[in-house]
Amino acid sequence: MDGFFVTVLFVLGLVAAAIWRRHLRDAKLMKLREMIHRERMATMESKPTDGVENRQLDEQLLDMAKEEPRTPNPEAALMWVRLIALCIGLASLFGGVGLAVGMYAVTSDPEITGMWSMGIIPSAIGLGLLVFYYLSRNFSVPSNGA
Repeated sequence: MDGFFVTVLFVLGLVAAAIWRRHLRDAKLMKLREMIHRERMATMESKPTDGVENRQLDEQLLDMAKEEPRTPNPEAALMWVRLIALCIGLASLFGGVGLAVGMYAVTSDPEITGMWSMGIIPSAIGLGLLVFYYLSRNFSVPSNGA
């Protein structure tokens, strides 16, 4: 069961890393926008009649601030969902089978031996995730053909 929790923590760590990366990118963009605003205000205060330099400065700074458009990739998201389902499914299936066998065959205490069916729960969860992985192999994400 420890492997299952390690897997879940690993997946949650990957999600946290993606959120942190997005936060850092947005913070960098916000600082750049604040710099553009400060430069624009300073230019307007120093030379209020000269609009040519102000527009050139705006264009230069906005070119620096342009961010390549990020289009979400649903195919990659589906691939990651399938991969996570496969990993958690395998860990749950084998962990549950090991738990059931360990409780039934290895222990000599009759109370624990009678609880071997507790291993069926993670095994069923793992089997369900593996069925999802198998059935979603030919699934394709519809594209917006607009």
